[in-house]
Amino acid sequence: RGMITDDEGRAIEDYISSEGFNEQLQLKTYALEGKVKKKIKDKRIVGVGLYHLFIFGRGSKVKAKAHYVHLYNILEIEGEGDVLGLKVRDPKTNQSTALPFLSATSIGEVIREIRNSLQRISFNFPEKLLPKLLITQGHDVDPPLDLPARDSFIETFKAWCAYHRLSVSKEFILHVDGIFSKGDIDLDLSDCPGIEPKSETTLSLIPIFAALRYDMYFRGLIIPQHRKEAINLLADLMSHNTHLTRVLLESGSDEKGFIDLGLALKSNTQHGLQVLQLRNNVVGGKGALSMADSLRSWPHALTVLDFTNCKIPSKGMLALMIAMDNLYGMSLSIEELHLSGNDFDKDGAAAFETWLSHVKSYSKLRILKLASSNLALGSVSSLRSLAHLVELDISGNKIDAGEGCRSVAFICENTATLKTLNISACDLTKDSLEPILEALIGNIKIKQLNLNISKNDSLGTKGISYVSSVVSKSTFSVLDMSGIKLKEPQFTELLTSLTKCQDLHTVVLSKVLSKNGDKPSKDSLLLCKALIGLARDNPMVKTVTLSEGYGKSVILPFLKELEENKSITSLDISGNALGDEGAEAIADLLRTNSTLKHLCIDDNKMGSNGYRAIRSAMASNTSLIRFPFPKCDFERALTSESNPDKKCDLAIIVTDIVHRIQSNAANASDGHSSPRYGIASPMAIDPYVDVPEYLSTLKSELTLENVPDFLRSSGSAPSSPRRMTTSQSSIASTSSVEDSDGDASDRKAKSAIDIRNAEHSRSLERGSHSEGDLPPPLPDRDD
Repeated sequence: RGMITDDEGRAIEDYISSEGFNEQLQLKTYALEGKVKKKIKDKRIVGVGLYHLFIFGRGSKVKAKAHYVHLYNILEIEGEGDVLGLKVRDPKTNQSTALPFLSATSIGEVIREIRNSLQRISFNFPEKLLPKLLITQGHDVDPPLDLPARDSFIETFKAWCAYHRLSVSKEFILHVDGIFSKGDIDLDLSDCPGIEPKSETTLSLIPIFAALRYDMYFRGLIIPQHRKEAINLLADLMSHNTHLTRVLLESGSDEKGFIDLGLALKSNTQHGLQVLQLRNNVVGGKGALSMADSLRSWPHALTVLDFTNCKIPSKGMLALMIAMDNLYGMSLSIEELHLSGNDFDKDGAAAFETWLSHVKSYSKLRILKLASSNLALGSVSSLRSLAHLVELDISGNKIDAGEGCRSVAFICENTATLKTLNISACDLTKDSLEPILEALIGNIKIKQLNLNISKNDSLGTKGISYVSSVVSKSTFSVLDMSGIKLKEPQFTELLTSLTKCQDLHTVVLSKVLSKNGDKPSKDSLLLCKALIGLARDNPMVKTVTLSEGYGKSVILPFLKELEENKSITSLDISGNALGDEGAEAIADLLRTNSTLKHLCIDDNKMGSNGYRAIRSAMASNTSLIRFPFPKCDFERALTSESNPDKKCDLAIIVTDIVHRIQSNAANASDGHSSPRYGIASPMAIDPYVDVPEYLSTLKSELTLENVPDFLRSSGSAPSSPRRMTTSQSSIASTSSVEDSDGDASDRKAKSAIDIRNAEHSRSLERGSHSEGDLPPPLPDRDD
């Protein structure tokens, strides 16, 4: 009874502030405390905050007797009359314990404030994680809150900051506000203030990932590079989350983290991931095996799987292919498969061919990237059966004049959908390239093909002459021959042929001259004339790349020709040592040409005078909207200049150019932007695709004899039917499921997916109104 004194109030506020609680007390009241209900006599002050329940001493002992519990650690609230009993989890031992009983005439208000605070920081939490409420009549309970999606996420984030005694990042909250204001459904952390590690303002990822555990709004999570703790936090997150459909984690994560991620995805049979982008990490063999184990029990469709440059050895690739061949309901739905930069070798290639030979035209695969993957192309002939393939990247794999080129030629001969073929750096010769080009040119179903044959210097004179003789008959829209060294007469012949390509809109010819064209010669003049002819006589050409090695004698006359050109919209002339003389020619071009939209001029040894000329020209140019920052020239000029004022002048000049181009871009924008990183996060979770009857009963030819025991112990490869359901917790359990049971389970899985999609829709409606240890698991009251 009575009022809390001013001295007690100041002592309480001082304690909360000095201990770093980031708290605001919602209620303070006198109470009695005791371990036995009938002997409650110790005088105390109870404080209910946004995130904690505090119990203080009275008078001069406010701080001496102070203790607290975070609201997330409350397991049970029992209210009987004017007595409150609490069962909590001890965060140090993870064991449940009972706090001493509290007695006060205002105990009903204490219970109400605890519940109100809990509701704000546990919105969307599963019921089993909320405290069990045992109250008698007389204790009124406020109705449940209906928080907007933004508020529920931010409040949960703040609560986890309080749990770990971390300062709440205002910059992160503003970042999230920006996401909600635009209606985005991706939590993109890559450009969030404080995301760079090893800084006094570095943002901790722990409360962010903890707040995402039960979030129902965000569908995509983009995780920045170089945050090594991110993979462990992601594994914890995916043990709980059911609404994320896309995760992008690029570089910096290790093998052990991917073992944990695979285990988490396997244990969470309700996760919603359909786009999994894990490129440039060290997944390794064991990590790949664990991820493969999760794929063998994937609960729904998977549309994008990206393991680019993940250092996966042959046994890991074998395990991934086994997983895909064991669960066609998942693997038939894959539209993009990125496996470049790993090691197929014989075992992985054989398993890959087995899967391809099974799925055939039923696969939805549109984009397949297998660059530099030690893949013998002659051993994967079933690539030609992929009926929906739009993009194929097999660069960096040797294509010989035997089975390798025949396999690729078969694809080119039979496809009706292919739009992009990358066969760069494949050690192509005339004999191995000829069957491929003949197949492409002879296939009348192929239109507007993007062909990359760059870095095949092994083509030699005969190969280049052959390309020049047939390219005019093609329907190529993009041709990249960079890195193939050409003599000027050969180059001139090629350009003359390209002039006749009526479908060609992009020409990429970087690093092709065998000698620098700085000094004019008869051959360089002919070459320049051929370039001018290409720009003048083929109005279909929109993009031209002439970087590295051309020099002034070729580029400067070409720039002069472009002053009146009405077709070329993108030009890359970087790395040609044009100097300030070249900068003045670029300035003349920008004053008169109103067609050019994209210009790259870096690494041309330009200085302040050159960039001054370009800045002057940009004052009247309104068409240029893309201009990559000239990093090499800028750094070179700053290093060579000793006068600080002149360094500052150069920075201002380049900044002015960039600002002017940004202004042009803003004026030209239609207000629509494409998805960042090229892929949109799925809004809804798709169930398995229908599996053809012959695949449902097909006995797998792939076994786990050569992979480690921990994966093989899950059970032998499942037989009929070749699909999984969310109710099946082990791989072995699929081997004896009958078709009728499978259909019923599929319906059950689809129903669960429908429920999650509906929950997300409601979360979107609400949203429209408006480094260290893992975060601890929330207490489960049933444990």
